[in-house]
Formats: sequence, structure tokens, C-alpha cells
Amino acid sequence: MPRFIDIYIKKLDELQKNIQEKMREFEKSPLYPLIKEEFTKNYIKLEKRDERYDGDVLAVDSGYRIANLDDGGVFYVVRAMAKSKNISKRVLETDYDFVSENDIEGRAIFGRISEHCEHIALLDAIKDGFEGIVLVDGSLYGRICHVPMEVELMSRRDLMAEYFSTLIHLLDTARKKKITIIGVSKESRTRFFKEYLLMELAKRICSENGIDCRNITDTISMALDRKKEALNDVKKIVRDTGIQIFEDIVYEIISRKPDFMFVKNFAQEEGYTIPLHLGPSKRLRRLYNEIEENVANAIKRRFPVCSENEDFIEKYREVFINLQEMPSIISFHLLPSIHDTPMRIDVVPWAVGSDLKMKDVDWPLPAKVDIMEILKILLAGYCGPQNYNIWLSAVDSEVRLKKANFENMYLKRFKEVFEKVLLGRGYRRFTK
Repeated sequence: MPRFIDIYIKKLDELQKNIQEKMREFEKSPLYPLIKEEFTKNYIKLEKRDERYDGDVLAVDSGYRIANLDDGGVFYVVRAMAKSKNISKRVLETDYDFVSENDIEGRAIFGRISEHCEHIALLDAIKDGFEGIVLVDGSLYGRICHVPMEVELMSRRDLMAEYFSTLIHLLDTARKKKITIIGVSKESRTRFFKEYLLMELAKRICSENGIDCRNITDTISMALDRKKEALNDVKKIVRDTGIQIFEDIVYEIISRKPDFMFVKNFAQEEGYTIPLHLGPSKRLRRLYNEIEENVANAIKRRFPVCSENEDFIEKYREVFINLQEMPSIISFHLLPSIHDTPMRIDVVPWAVGSDLKMKDVDWPLPAKVDIMEILKILLAGYCGPQNYNIWLSAVDSEVRLKKANFENMYLKRFKEVFEKVLLGRGYRRFTK
């Protein structure tokens, strides 16, 4: 028997009991039935559906691999594709560079490069005449909500400036051509629906008790980025009103429980959560204010090295100004099967007749729009838990870069060109 398996089994038993106890604690909470009640009001059952869609669909995805080298640098390859029945656009980016020592930050950079390549591929497809439905793997809202700032990649410090220049151009082009773009994420860690439910619950309690809701709603909003201050404020509100559940609401806002946990716990049948307009993060809202005050200073603050070149500031001045005109993405969760986990769906607003901008939304706001056509497309592409979208699965199989392919094609050729290249010990030990 391996030396550690006995310890592992004991730890696993303890972990199982711990997880079960945490779930029981939540279910025993006085907040649990109240959230469930709000959930039921804002969850819509899927009606009988037509599982065919004959329109043209363009699927967009990407994949990447990196190799740590013995000199501290990294070699990377990013591949992206936008593919429909008649169009196939490919983008590949590769380089040798030095990246942040923080592994999480480093991988986030390559994630942004991957998204950037997807945007380029999608733009190429639209320029070639594609006018159908676009499905993108991942969150549209997440892309819009990145804060543009210098990255720790030596030759690409300006990555996020170019990223937003391309993204703004893509969204503007799609809006003018009335092209629907849908982002599809599996088991997203987002909490926007939970935040909406808790805010609605707080307002309802205030209404039932004849209380002005401004203090508690301001405190709930504050809890997203000023936790300590919010906890102090809610204790005072509880003392003044005698309503303990307000404190439970603030603690739940602070918790990391994602939306999909609530959908899995409360949904009794296939369905979807009400679509919500999403606003900017607190960090992005602060950037808007800085841009209003002085756009050049906002650029210098976030791109200190790049902005040493005055041409950089002039080149991206309009990009920063246009950040405030980003559309308010409409988001909801779709549970196509009670035996599956929900998908997080993002839709550009013009696809459903809205022109709301992100800067005009403070808290998740119900989008009074018809999403039946969006649902029809998503359900037509759904093939069960192992294949949640046929179009995205097809393009994923073409861009996913497996270790063997990376080493036998890209890395092998790289080593042939640069004869003295050696892989770092970290790559040999930890890559799969």
C-alpha cells in the first residue's frame, strides 16, 4: 500500500463529514427558506421546446500551452478559431518571453491572450460576411469587466490596451451589423444572481416592516468591496431595527457561494433564471471616474512603463474614453436538464432589443426582454452533460492543445531553431 493512502482515506472521510455539515448549516439557516422563496419567484420553467435550429452558427474558442525554460523564460503557443459551416478563421500567437513569477497572474495573462485571439478570429469572420449567431466559449461580461492595465509580460506590456481596442471594435461592428453574440460558461463561479436575490429579499423585508430600505441596500452594495465597514454598519442596522436577518444577508453576500449552487439546490425542474442586466465592478466604476477627471492620468496610472512613450497615450486615449460606452451584458443561468449543472449565459443587449450601457447599471437589474430565440439556439445545441453545446465542442476539439501535440510539433520545432533550449525543472515535473 502506498505510504500516504491511509492518511488520505481518513482525511477524505473527515472532508465528507465537513462538507455535509456545512450544507446542513446552510439549510438550517433562517435565510435558507427566504432565499428559496425569492429564487422560486425568479426561476422560469422550460416549456416544451423545438430542439432544432437551422440558422448559421459560428463557434469561437481557443487553447494554449506554455513551457517553462531553464533560463526563467517561457515559450507559449495560443490557438484560436472561429468556425461555422462555411467559414473557418484561425489565429495563432507564439513567443518567448518573461512573465510574472505569480503563477495565477501568469496564467491569467495567457487567458487574456487567448481571448484576444478569439476576438481577432471573430472579427475576421464578420469581415468575411458572417451574419448569423455567434457562440463564444466563456463569459462576455468577464471580458468587458477586465480592468485595462499593464501586464507582467516583457514584450507585451500593452496587451490589455490592444485587447480593449480590438474588443470595442468587435462589439461596435457586431452591433451595427445586428449580429447576436452569446457567451456560454459551464459551472461559472459568478454570484450576480445571488446578489440580486439577496437585495430583493432585503427590500421585501423592509417593505413588510415599514422601514426605509436605503441604509440596508447601501450596506449590501458596500459589502462587495468594503467588507469590514459593511459588517460594522449592518450590526448598527440590526440594533436599530431588531431585524437579525439583515446581518445574515450581508454575511451571505460576502460568502463565496456561487449562483450555480443555488440553482442546483433550489431548482426542481429544467428552467432558467430571469435575465439580468449587469453593471461594472467597483474597480471599473472607479476607472470611469478617473477617466472623467483626466484620461491621460488614468492611462499613465495603469500603464506606467508604456506611457513613458507619449504616442502610447494618444494611441489609446479614445479606447479608454470608449470604455464607458460598453454595453450592459444580459446574463442568466440555464438548467437544460435536472441531472446537469447550469450554464451561465451572456447575451449582447442589441440581440434582444436593448441599448442599455453598463455604466447605467448599479446592481443587477431585471432585463424585460424576450430571450426565447436565445433559448431555442442553446437548447438545439445541447446534447447532455458530456456535450453541453455541439458547436462549441466541435471547435474546442480543433483548438485544444494537448501536451503530446504541443511537445511533438511546436516545442520540438522551437528547440530545433534554438538549439540550446532546455526545459525548466518545473515543466518536467508538473505538466501533464
